[in-house]
Amino acid sequence: MKKGFTLIELMIAVAIIVVLVPVFVFPLLNNMIYSYWVNLGYSNMARSNYTLAHALENDVYSAEQSVKEWKTYRSGDACLILKLPSPQPDKLTAEGSDYIIYFKDNDALVKQVYPGSKSQRMPGRNIIARNLKDIKFSQLRFNNKLLVTCEATYSFIYRKKEFTKTLIMSFGPRNGSL
Repeated sequence: MKKGFTLIELMIAVAIIVVLVPVFVFPLLNNMIYSYWVNLGYSNMARSNYTLAHALENDVYSAEQSVKEWKTYRSGDACLILKLPSPQPDKLTAEGSDYIIYFKDNDALVKQVYPGSKSQRMPGRNIIARNLKDIKFSQLRFNNKLLVTCEATYSFIYRKKEFTKTLIMSFGPRNGSL
């Protein structure tokens, strides 16, 4: 009596394994890749939101006031105009004012800086956040302090499916000095 497997039996076993492996392994790998890209999209949204929050917090904190209209810009849901004192390196007090405008341009939030005549601030235009589907600014004054609320909706598309997340942030004076 022979012990062991014949060559044909081994070939049939290998053929069965070769057929079954892709059926089970590829969907598992596909799900792992899908979850990786979705998590990466959410991570990019969080990074954009952090950049937006940091920029807005610093500018709102140092803003003298919010302006309704300046040059071709008009404050509204998707635009925020802030008037800031011009930084002066040699003096303790600021002379003149700088204007910082946040507005939505396609799917990005843009920060445009217009320095005053005696300002040391650099003029320029920076993209603060990307993949922005919608943004709404609301502002009010309380005890002569500026309070700004920003509602930002981010989105990204992966495999023809859209993922969105809305974040609401409020900015005002630091140290509870209302």
